[in-house]
Amino acid sequence: MVTEIASDFDGNVLTYAISHGADELNFSINAFAGDVTFANAPPVSAPEDASGDNIYEVSISVTDGFSTLTRSIAVTVTSL
Repeated sequence: MVTEIASDFDGNVLTYAISHGADELNFSINAFAGDVTFANAPPVSAPEDASGDNIYEVSISVTDGFSTLTRSIAVTVTSL
């Protein structure tokens, strides 16, 4: 799990969303907390990401209703 953290100078409520990315369908997000998780646990031995290299790429946006910021992240899946 990854938690995106943002704050608003004016105190407006922030809403998080998955905005795009090659692997966006593999993720879900808590719109109010910013917690990003895999929709289903990805298999290490059979990558399901768009590039087939176990590096999942997604962009997360946060908005206060007036402005929107977007950040791209890459999550690498490895075995322990």
